[in-house]
Amino acid sequence: MNFVKQKGFNYLNSVYNGVYWPGAPAYNEPALILGKQWQKPGDQASLMKFTTTTFVGKNAINNSTTVISDASYFRLTNLSFSYRLSDSYIRKIGLKAASISVNCRNLFTISPYKVGDPSTQQIYNVPPQRIVAGALNLTF
Repeated sequence: MNFVKQKGFNYLNSVYNGVYWPGAPAYNEPALILGKQWQKPGDQASLMKFTTTTFVGKNAINNSTTVISDASYFRLTNLSFSYRLSDSYIRKIGLKAASISVNCRNLFTISPYKVGDPSTQQIYNVPPQRIVAGALNLTF
């Protein structure tokens, strides 16, 4: 188990800190930001207008607290269990021994972090993958 209490860069840092910017050609946006941008005069929006031209306002966002949020998380990193079947049962079916085991890695993560993995604080990195492996051991 891992528990980390931290503040960190959120998804807006990844969106506004790269070579591309919201509105740039061939650039995918997280669904979380769509519709929150300024679009026409009089809009009250939390994000500036998307543009296809050079984005001069990205430093304004990256130099503000808008890109900082709670990146705390609890992650169940390892879980293993095994069970040996009772001798009286397995002898009835012609076995000497039998056991079952399951090993799990990165089973789940609980976090208020909205987009991406809170341990890397990047939306374009692949988070740790969930792995579940099982085994059945039979001795004849």
